Amino acid sequence: MAKGPVAATTLNGKMPEREPAQPYEPNPLLGMVLQRVFSSLEPDPRWRAALEAHEREGHVVHVLPTRSAMEFLALDHITKRNGLRRLRFVSDPGLWIFNPLGKGWLNALLPHRRSDPGRELQQALTKGGSAVLFLKRRANVIDVATASVPIRSAEPKEADQLALALLEFQRQSERPVLLVPQLFFWTLQPDRTSLKMRDLLLGPPDSPSAPLATMHLFANSGGVRLAATEPINLRNFLEQHPGIPDELLVRRLVYAVLRRLARERRGVLGPVARAPERLRADVVRSPKVRDLIDDLSGQDPKQAAELRAKALDLTRELQAVPEPFVIALFGRAMHSLFHRMYAGVEMPAADIARLRDAARTGSLIILPSHKSHSDYLVMSYQFARLGIPVPAIAAGENLDFFPMGPLFRRCNAFFIRRSFKGDRLYAAIVDAYVRRLIRDGYSIEVFIEGGRSRTGKLLAPKVGLLNMLVDATLAEPDRQTFFAPISIGYERIAETHAYHRELTGGEKRKESARDLLRASRMLRERFGRVNLQVGEFITLQELREQIGVGPTEVLKPAKRRALVARLAQRTMDEINRVTAATPGSIVAAVLMSHGKRGLSHDELVERSRLLLELVRRAGGRISTVLQTSSGSLRVDTIREAAQLFADAELIEVHRTADVAAPKTTRRGKLEAGHGVFYTVNESKRLELDTSKNITLHFFVERALVALAWFAAADPGATRDQLTARVATLSALFQFEFRLASGQAAVDSANRLINEFIELGWFVEPRPGHLELGPGDATSIADKSLRQLATLIVNYLEGYRVAARSLSVLLDGSMLERDLIKRAMAIGNRMYFAGEISRGEAVNKALLENAFGAFAATGAVRHRDGKLELPDSTATAEDLAAIEAPLAQLLRGVST
Repeated sequence: MAKGPVAATTLNGKMPEREPAQPYEPNPLLGMVLQRVFSSLEPDPRWRAALEAHEREGHVVHVLPTRSAMEFLALDHITKRNGLRRLRFVSDPGLWIFNPLGKGWLNALLPHRRSDPGRELQQALTKGGSAVLFLKRRANVIDVATASVPIRSAEPKEADQLALALLEFQRQSERPVLLVPQLFFWTLQPDRTSLKMRDLLLGPPDSPSAPLATMHLFANSGGVRLAATEPINLRNFLEQHPGIPDELLVRRLVYAVLRRLARERRGVLGPVARAPERLRADVVRSPKVRDLIDDLSGQDPKQAAELRAKALDLTRELQAVPEPFVIALFGRAMHSLFHRMYAGVEMPAADIARLRDAARTGSLIILPSHKSHSDYLVMSYQFARLGIPVPAIAAGENLDFFPMGPLFRRCNAFFIRRSFKGDRLYAAIVDAYVRRLIRDGYSIEVFIEGGRSRTGKLLAPKVGLLNMLVDATLAEPDRQTFFAPISIGYERIAETHAYHRELTGGEKRKESARDLLRASRMLRERFGRVNLQVGEFITLQELREQIGVGPTEVLKPAKRRALVARLAQRTMDEINRVTAATPGSIVAAVLMSHGKRGLSHDELVERSRLLLELVRRAGGRISTVLQTSSGSLRVDTIREAAQLFADAELIEVHRTADVAAPKTTRRGKLEAGHGVFYTVNESKRLELDTSKNITLHFFVERALVALAWFAAADPGATRDQLTARVATLSALFQFEFRLASGQAAVDSANRLINEFIELGWFVEPRPGHLELGPGDATSIADKSLRQLATLIVNYLEGYRVAARSLSVLLDGSMLERDLIKRAMAIGNRMYFAGEISRGEAVNKALLENAFGAFAATGAVRHRDGKLELPDSTATAEDLAAIEAPLAQLLRGVST
């Protein structure tokens, strides 16, 4: 950059020979070009806030890894646009013709030689400006010819000189000097282990030439990112390294900067890319696979060669082959798709920051809930959009169909068979592949429930692949690994129509291209918002402490099983804990939990307020769109959710003659809002039930207390009676919800009784005796308790159907699937006869859980793969005694 003479003092008070560097000012024509080129380049608000804080604290020196005129111009443009300190010094920028024309064409065409760049740097900081330092030059022909040399070659001598000047400046300055390592991400293509010839012309991916960088800016508008890492405070750095020679201090300082830059690159781009064939070879050569092949082949060379070939084929069948170009293209398609189907993706900023930090410092094992095929797409889309490495996704082989299979594979999905019991070689290949991914530093996404939940509730965890992940993590004790539970919530799940068919007796269809074409109808529908919430990270070190195993102690089989079981249970609890209440889940819960023919909009709002308060008391997360900044219910979102369900024909909107006609939709149907009534479409109750179930766990324990209250024939109860009934109900629903048992259930019930007393729903006129209270200013006791109890009436009715169906076993044992078919028919008869009121109570998932609960209590037993009565002399009257208390509970709620 051109310099001119000026009178100014330096740190030592002498007159400098040259003027401190002036801020860069391009000529008007070049300025217009740069304004157009960098118009789409805008860092997120956290970058600006961080730089403003650094500038208040001390002198800022921006450190970029590779000499690049384009990056200097971009940084200069961004700092000006955001009102930050002007850049008054840049080390060897290589601007050439980008120099201002006013400085002369000779100065633009010939590189300017500085007499003392270190002094110029000091003067620039003294003048209140900031500076830019480059650590190294871009690759050249020699680097390509010696391909074994890493892309990040040794830093040039000028960087050392400038670092020494900064150390000198810091020793004489009262304010700290902050080195802020920064990175431009021109592409999300992972780093490579070697240079290629095209890098000479276009530059490597991490430092493209000006033409290629410009192409990225125009072709990927908004996709080029600027990230700043944690700064290095030179004052603290000097205090932490007393008595060390400056030359050694420079080496340590440069190393600290490079380490921050490398960590930031890894946190955004993931590990260095490896050739697919090399990864396959590494998997087959792994000790576990090699030993198994030797064992299976009986040391026969020919047999061993065949097994190795088979192992390579199995690895190819399993493996993901991520291609950045495909991922970027798919991301654009997903952007359009999501904005067509969903109203947005909501994710707390704090959760995003935690994921970014974990991706920088270690490996992430992503453990999301699984309710929809959209889960795969939502997670990858969100990670790519946020600049977090897209994880390798463990997908079921049912998704490996054309054309989605090849596409998903190139978007970093690997496909696993549903079952590989008895196939030792395949199991060893999967294990070795997962270990290789973790060793290389990849994040891995595993759906711990195994398959999609058809009901909206969490399924019991499957620990097969989790076992392998734990083994792989234990084998890499020096690598920090974080298990991240994530809740993926939907206001309305896209596949509910298919789930309805399966839950009411239809067979699950295998995924195919034909289903993909059928699914195109969903593009014409809306499904509300997607809500992502990240639970507390779990580490194996933490779990080892909990089960009493030291950090270096070898895990015995029993302790290892306990470790995996605890990890699985903690994961499910965390997913439940952080699942956010959304307008859709709250509205669905209200509409599915009243005993009336219809519900007015005003009462829908009133009942929604009650559920919102209970979520808050339960410590649950609440969608930002559901409540105002003061914490009160945002009424408009309740209307929007009701309209979402009305558009999907899950509910119907009605008006009465004494109310002015509300507005109508484009389809000519009434809009949701004040003055209308809502009724649930009876044929689609099961579909609406999935939205209700997503956050049902926040209310289940309170609903059990309400159910236990209404179970009494006479009003009033003692605490002991009520808590005993709650414990019994908790044991009954152990396969349905994640509930405490035994004394823990009693303690939980007592805590909730105290909460109900605080709300005015119960009063305790004398110790241990409870009566119905008056409620408070916002809720009526009896009405509120019935609303809670009614939330789980369909589960109680489903268990009553299962109890009635046990009579089928009086004729002999039966396969469970056949018993469920008979139970479905019995349940439908009970529904049409009016013995049960909820059609959603008759579904396969609920009946399976009910028979599991009856087996746990000894009412039935499994034998030779069938269900049978434990007592061959049992009579219909004996079985009626199982149904009777369930019927009594239901009568108590309805009266």
